[in-house]
Amino acid sequence: MRTALPNSNTQLKSAIHWLKRDGSTSLLRAAETRWWGLRLSPDGQQLALVEADKQQRLFVLDLTRDIPRQVTAEGGASSPVWTPDGKRLAFASDSGTGVSNLWLTNADGSGAPTRLTTSANDQQPSSWDPAGKFLAYTEITAKAARDVMILPVEGDISRGWKERHAHRVQGNGRQRE
Repeated sequence: MRTALPNSNTQLKSAIHWLKRDGSTSLLRAAETRWWGLRLSPDGQQLALVEADKQQRLFVLDLTRDIPRQVTAEGGASSPVWTPDGKRLAFASDSGTGVSNLWLTNADGSGAPTRLTTSANDQQPSSWDPAGKFLAYTEITAKAARDVMILPVEGDISRGWKERHAHRVQGNGRQRE
């Protein structure tokens, strides 16, 4: 039996193992496939992950019942990031365009994902502020630079999300346009 943690740099299919503090592992999910982009939910009860064997769809795995739930129908998903309340996931998706922009979806799979940004540059979400009002992400510019961006996220699922202007952040933490 091969004990391996999923790795996006390998073509090998693997099960998902839990790495314990003592260095030992225990089987978390036996089904072998190419999983990557794994992120634990804030409460530690769910695992967001991308199944790379098919069309890079985003799944949420209930760790107590070992039941994966597909939360995106479109392919090209990557880099899931939980909102602080654990109810939604920001992720990158090229949605068939070849350029990854930011999207937001409900972690329970209800509703359709909402596009947060439209850019000619690839974008990858990184983290939320503790209140869930700002999403930090990177954007790769034409000069192959990685700009750190902050996106204000306002609204909710019932009233809709408001499109907002993102802010670039310099290395010293100051805002620049």
